Amino acid sequence: YTYIVKEALTDKAGYTADNTEYTVSVTIEDKGDGTLNVTPTYKNGETVVSDISFDNTYKATGSLNLTATKTVNGKEPNEKQTFEFKLQNKAGTRLADQTKQNAKGMVTFDKIEYTEADAGRTYKYEVLEATPDGNGYTVDKTVYTVEVTVTDNRDGTLLVTPTYKNGETVVPGISFNNTYKATGRLTLTASKTVNGKKPTEKQKYNFELRSAITARRSKTSAARWPSMRSTTRRMMRAIPTSTP
Repeated sequence: YTYIVKEALTDKAGYTADNTEYTVSVTIEDKGDGTLNVTPTYKNGETVVSDISFDNTYKATGSLNLTATKTVNGKEPNEKQTFEFKLQNKAGTRLADQTKQNAKGMVTFDKIEYTEADAGRTYKYEVLEATPDGNGYTVDKTVYTVEVTVTDNRDGTLLVTPTYKNGETVVPGISFNNTYKATGRLTLTASKTVNGKKPTEKQKYNFELRSAITARRSKTSAARWPSMRSTTRRMMRAIPTSTP
């Protein structure tokens, strides 16, 4: 007698079936004592093997897309306001070191891939801003920890779950806010003539600097007002007047 033995299960999510077909040749001999001597011979193709075995393969994959938001003084940065951010491994975590820049208000790191070998494990990463203070900016010094657990769904997919922490506090996501301050100084001067000539010592005149914010200030002769600090939120306007 000859039999064929094969796996009837077709491929399903994550699994690849073993397509080996074994041939079993069975010889039967009557021993003459009421029993039969039944002898099987197993073959894989033309090769005689000792037994029948099937080995399926299973693969599962998943990934993590880490992002962060970026603001400057609580607002979305403009195209010129770019900063560097690092994603780095903590001890015992698979390599994933990356350095990226923000595109306006978003920081996007390269995808981190996981396989079935990662199932049941927890990985830890750190995310921080790498740009130093300077040019009017004070950068956000927060260092976030991202704890990632990997669970096998047994259907060829992995459930990759990140937990974000600022220190020991769980937070909903990663966000960095820089502060920006700009200052400047303005010194206003004016020259004075009478009939196109420099005034004499007796020819004294008053000049007025007016501001929507500050009180009047006046100086005599060749007018020179004290320097005044201005910021990105304050503009000064000088309106000279004269008294003969």
